Amino acid sequence: DGSSNDVVEVKLRNDCQLIDLRTGPKSYSFGCFSRAVEQFHVEGEASVDLGRPPADFDEFMNDCEENFDDFDIEECDIKEEMLEESHIEAEINAIKKLEKCLTNTTSKYSLRNKQLEELLKNDFMEQRFQKKYAAILIHAELRTIQFYRLSCRLILERLQKEEMSEFDWGISIEKEDETRLREQAVELCEVFIKIRSLQ
Repeated sequence: DGSSNDVVEVKLRNDCQLIDLRTGPKSYSFGCFSRAVEQFHVEGEASVDLGRPPADFDEFMNDCEENFDDFDIEECDIKEEMLEESHIEAEINAIKKLEKCLTNTTSKYSLRNKQLEELLKNDFMEQRFQKKYAAILIHAELRTIQFYRLSCRLILERLQKEEMSEFDWGISIEKEDETRLREQAVELCEVFIKIRSLQ
């Protein structure tokens, strides 16, 4: 029905388990989004686990403290900056892959675009009840997937310092609902960047 109680199960990668996606405030969406991003980190990349900084960064800083006399402060700062840049680049790459996967997922629905919209507009008719019900469910799922696509775009816009082109929801959506989803996506973007130490 488009509420935060709606859960969409998606398999983003063949070698990964199904994950749940939910719209709503950050308390609903942050965990879902973080788990989705983690599925697209390349093994060995400077990824994080739900907000934790790269492991090698902690080791490096501990080494700096234990062997302070052997290190140049500027060298430590430079290496710290390099690790942070590597961490951010890894997140950017993972989020780009996630967005592409979500876009591909929307194209796999048998009911979409004009056919979906026509079924949603038509009144319930006994002979088309199943299709109408399917259209409502598909619309709710696409709404959720598009919410996560929008969140990807907002985060990439911030990290890459590039202005985002107009977002195409690909479905009919009421103005009030769109405004609420955008506000929730911005909230998710802010908390993701903060917790994942991306700025």
